[in-house]
Amino acid sequence: MTLDIPTQFPHGTSLASIPLSQTWFPVLMNIQNTILLALQNIQPAPAPLPTPAPAPASPKEIGTKPLVFTGESHDLQRFHQECDLYLTLNSGVYNIVDKKIMLIISLLGPGLPMIWKTSWLDSKINAAGTLTFPTTITTFWTKFESAFEDKNEADNALHDLDSLQQGSSTADEHIIKFKLLLSKARIPLQNNDHALINLFQLTLNCGLATRILSQETPPTTFQGWYNAAAKADGNWRRMQALLRPKKAPRSNNPWPFIYKNTPAHPSPRPDPNAMDVDTLYTTD
Repeated sequence: MTLDIPTQFPHGTSLASIPLSQTWFPVLMNIQNTILLALQNIQPAPAPLPTPAPAPASPKEIGTKPLVFTGESHDLQRFHQECDLYLTLNSGVYNIVDKKIMLIISLLGPGLPMIWKTSWLDSKINAAGTLTFPTTITTFWTKFESAFEDKNEADNALHDLDSLQQGSSTADEHIIKFKLLLSKARIPLQNNDHALINLFQLTLNCGLATRILSQETPPTTFQGWYNAAAKADGNWRRMQALLRPKKAPRSNNPWPFIYKNTPAHPSPRPDPNAMDVDTLYTTD
């Protein structure tokens, strides 16, 4: 910025002959006006833009995906449970029904499951050619399980319950089998169901059932029978382990099959084809 300061004045007057107030006042006013004009033209610096928040990272899937569904009715419960666990574990990824269903149908193996998948997808394409999935995952599972469940599962489970015996299984293993068959037979497990308790008694080994019934106060509920059977069976198995003969201590010989009394220089075996000179004789 340039300021014009006068050094010559009209009529031949000099700077020294002019009063100070008349000499510098126009100059100062000129400087002031110039500064004010410059300040008015100064634009304020723009405010810095806010730093954008980092985009949230996409959630990654964790855990092992369920095994492919084979189409066998006995594999249906396993497949349903594994899918539920995996979807729950990865709820951030599969957060809508469509994604859940797409994962499930991607795990259908060849054969009947693949045929059902193709037929079901064809039935879900509307007139506009768009897939329309069910609104709830429960609706999908109901449709899916009705196609692969064993229609005679309840009858088969009842037959298996009638012939179930503990045998060599532990009480805990036997309880699991018993409860699983009850579930398949669609029999509700009620703790004070005397008919159910009697059925459970008949499936136990005779010695174990006798031991429980010989108690001063035998259990009267199914849970009581479960606890008593597990405790008595566990005690009996521990006692058998204590009474089992202990194995002989191992020898320090690292090669136990080598003869211990082998002489350092064994005598050679006699040759069966050798001639015995002592038995030779001559005749006249």
